[in-house]
Amino acid sequence: AFQGLGNNLFWGDEGSTALAAKSFLRHGKVAGWEVPWDGHNYNTAYTSRFADTRVTTVDLQLDKFVAAAWFRIFGASTVSGRLPFVLFGLAALAVFWLLVREMFPASRALRWYAFLLVAFSYSFLLSIRQCQYYALVLFFAVLSYFLYRRFLRTRRLLLLMPLVLSLVLLFYSQYLLGACFCVALGVTHLAFHAGDFTKKEWAYVLGTAAVFAVLTGTYVLRTTAWFQPQMGVEGNTLFEKFGLVFLNLRELDLAGYLPGLVLAALGLFAWRYRTKAFFPSLVFEVLCFIGIYVVMLSLLSPQPVEWEKLERGLADIRYMIALLPLCACVVAAFLYMVHRGFGAVAASILLVVLLSANALSFNLRRGTMRWLLPAYLKEIHVDYTTPYEAVVDYLRAHATPADTVFVTPEYTHLSLLFYLSDSLTLGGGLNRHPYYPVEKLEGLGVPVFKEDYFPTVLICFGRTRYSLQTVQFFSRGAYEYVMKQRLNVYYKDMTRPELPWHSFGPVKRYNPATDAIYVFARRPKNP
Repeated sequence: AFQGLGNNLFWGDEGSTALAAKSFLRHGKVAGWEVPWDGHNYNTAYTSRFADTRVTTVDLQLDKFVAAAWFRIFGASTVSGRLPFVLFGLAALAVFWLLVREMFPASRALRWYAFLLVAFSYSFLLSIRQCQYYALVLFFAVLSYFLYRRFLRTRRLLLLMPLVLSLVLLFYSQYLLGACFCVALGVTHLAFHAGDFTKKEWAYVLGTAAVFAVLTGTYVLRTTAWFQPQMGVEGNTLFEKFGLVFLNLRELDLAGYLPGLVLAALGLFAWRYRTKAFFPSLVFEVLCFIGIYVVMLSLLSPQPVEWEKLERGLADIRYMIALLPLCACVVAAFLYMVHRGFGAVAASILLVVLLSANALSFNLRRGTMRWLLPAYLKEIHVDYTTPYEAVVDYLRAHATPADTVFVTPEYTHLSLLFYLSDSLTLGGGLNRHPYYPVEKLEGLGVPVFKEDYFPTVLICFGRTRYSLQTVQFFSRGAYEYVMKQRLNVYYKDMTRPELPWHSFGPVKRYNPATDAIYVFARRPKNP
C-alpha cells in the first residue's frame, strides 16, 4: 500500500483536497467552493456557488483537515498528502476483521474469505492511496457497522456513544455517502430487527438518532448543502432517477465489488441450502442494506441522468466505496458455499480468480478480461508520466511569473494549482452568474472571470470540441493563439481509482493529433 505513493502527481479531485489543506494552513480558513484562494490564485474551475460574501466554502469535508494536519508535520507534498489516507485504510482493514468476527462467529473460513477479498482488492488498495475521502469513508463505515452489530448482540447502551460519533464523522467525511449509509442502516434495522429492542432501548436509540440529527442537520440547514446549481441537475425527475439506479447496480459488478456471476451463483446456493444451518442467512440482511444504499444514492446523487447514454454511461462509482466491505461479505458467502459443497481447493481457486481478474463479471465488454491485482502490483513499481506531470514539468521549464495560464478542461486546475500556484498565475474560468458574490470575486485582484483577460499561455488537454471552442473564445479580441508545442502524453489522467478510468500504467496507444496535450501561445493578430 505504501509503495510508489509519490510516483504520480495528484489528479483533479486529489488536487482539490490538497490545495484546500494547504490554504487552510496558510490562512486559517477554507475559502471558495471547490478549492480556496491561496493568496496568489483562485481556483474557479466550475461555475460554482459560494456560501456567503466571505467566499467561504460549504464543502468542509474531513479529508481536507486530515491532509492539512500531515502537511503541517511533514510539509505539503504528494507523499504526505496520501500517507494519512493509507493509514486510515489499513485501520479500516483491522476494524473489518473485527466486524467479520462479529458477523460470522461460527464460520472461520467465511471470515478469512471476506478479509482477503478486501485486503487484496485492487479497488481497496487503489482507493486508500488517494488524497481523498475514500479511506475515511471506508474506516468510519466499517467502524459504524461493527459498533452497530456489536450493540445488536450485547445491548450495551454505552456503545451508542461511539456509534453516533462514528456516524457523524462518516457524514463529515462525505455528506452524501454518510446520509445514504445512515438511511440504509435505519431501514435495514427496521426490516430485520424492529422487534428486537425493548422500549427502553428504543428510547436510547431514538435519542442517539436525535443527537446525530442535531450534529449534522444544523450544518446542512445553515449552508443549504443540498443546493448545488452548478451541477445542472435541477431537471432530473424521479422517473429519470431510476436510470441511475440501473447504472449503480450495474457498476457494482463493473467495479468488481459484486460480480454478477457470483451473485447469480449465490442465489442458486441460497435455494439449494436454504434449510441448512451452515448457510449464512445474514447475507440477506447485507444485500438489503446494499440495495437500500444504492436506491438512496440514486435519489440523492447530483449526477445528471441521461437515458440515451445509459448503455455507455457510467455512474459515479466512487460514491459506492462504503459498500466495498459489505459486498466482500456477500462474495465471501458464495466462496463459503463453494467451500462446503466442493472443497477448500475449489473455493481458493475462485478466490484467486476474483482477486486477480474480472473474469466473473457480467460486464466483460467486447470480451476484454483484465488482470487486476497483477497489474496493480506492476504499476506501483513503475514511475511513468501522467498528463498532469507533463504539464507541470512544461510550465516549470517555460512559464514565467508574469504569465497568465489558462488550462482546459477547467477541472485540471485542481491539481495544477497545488503544484504551481506559488510560481505563476492560472486564470479562472468563471462566468458571471448569481450563485456567488460577483463583486467580492472581482476584488480579489486575480483573473477570476473568463471574459476579463487573455491568457499568455493556453493549454488544452485533448483536441475536443470544448477545447476548440475555448481557443476561439480567447481569440475573439486583438489576440490569436497558435500551437507552440505538443506534449506527447495521453491527455486523460488514468490514475484515478475507478476501474473504467484506470489504466494501470501509461496509455501508449492514442492518436497524437487529437489525444495529446497542446500548448498555445498568444500573439497579436495581424492588422
